Amino acid sequence: MKQLAATLSEDEQIRASRFHFERDRNRFIAARGQLREILGRFLEIPPSQIVFSYGERGKPHLADAINGKFLHFNLSHSEGLGLIAVCRDCELGVDIERIRPLENSEPLVTPFFSLEELQKWNSLPPSYRAEKFFENWTRTEAFLKFNGEGIGDFPNPIFECEGNCFMQSLRPAMGYAGAIVVENPNAKIHCWKA
Repeated sequence: MKQLAATLSEDEQIRASRFHFERDRNRFIAARGQLREILGRFLEIPPSQIVFSYGERGKPHLADAINGKFLHFNLSHSEGLGLIAVCRDCELGVDIERIRPLENSEPLVTPFFSLEELQKWNSLPPSYRAEKFFENWTRTEAFLKFNGEGIGDFPNPIFECEGNCFMQSLRPAMGYAGAIVVENPNAKIHCWKA
């Protein structure tokens, strides 16, 4: 953990120090440190030399091209698992969530599912609803992160790629749902686990 923490910028170290629980602080350090390690390999520079800028909603991006290279990337983590996506030439967004039981999911489902998704969800046995909810939720969040927007920007959001992007649900690990959106309708997704 110390090696990853040493790669973080001063503002990332400050953010890490604000976590009340050590577990959450370590998860943040691991996620950001791994992101820096991966980007450093692609850019052929030490991870600590990567400089991020942030969009209006806090989406990180490289401050400048490095050695003539520019990468698009996105990071999401849920509990102890992280999901990182990197693309050389187009924007992307990812999300990951641990699938867990939902006591009262109706208020979450109704405003954020399309009519078709809602009908499918209602037809499922209750034991499958949490999995379907998180599958749809991660697709929604990945799409929002792809656009650098927040869920509050949309009073009744229905998100679909309409010709200008590619969306795919993922199963990054047992008990987790994930999704990726890439600004290329012909994108090919390659997955590696570390």
